[in-house]
Amino acid sequence: MSIKRGYDARTWMEQLQRGCESEAFLVRVPERGLFVVECDSRRRVNSALLGAALEDLFGRARAVSNEELEGWIQGPPVELLEASIGPAYVVIGGLRLRVRGLPLPHAVSAEDLEQFPEGAELDVAAANVARERFERALSGSWLKRARAIYTREGPLHGTVTLARHAAARLRQGLTSPTPS
Repeated sequence: MSIKRGYDARTWMEQLQRGCESEAFLVRVPERGLFVVECDSRRRVNSALLGAALEDLFGRARAVSNEELEGWIQGPPVELLEASIGPAYVVIGGLRLRVRGLPLPHAVSAEDLEQFPEGAELDVAAANVARERFERALSGSWLKRARAIYTREGPLHGTVTLARHAAARLRQGLTSPTPS
């Protein structure tokens, strides 16, 4: 396991072993991201993919202000941990939660890694559909408008109209077609 951003996983483990009697929940600050709150501490979730899985388990994150977030002390981040045997996991609320579906790194030496020049950064989270955008797409508002177009214009002409709307939105640089 690698050490990230100046944190030490051993220190994280010591902090997490202190435990507490409160139930964990999720909060989100638009400028700062997703956090797990347990007891009196906030723990940043650095992975959007892990964050989506946590929302499936704990429920949708509650929006909070920067001031409210600062009311909780900073705890160790929620990071993927891995022992020499067994699956990867995160620790939340004093429990070890197995994590499935995220690729794990393969350990190499620093000397091996330094043989390659550094290239561009790959942002997996940015490349995936944001959970809010996905849920908004499934919310039905655009679906209702699409049904209205189909009802008004029929299946053939309605499909053409929806395709034109989608093409226009894509030309504008938007990612989700919204029929009018």
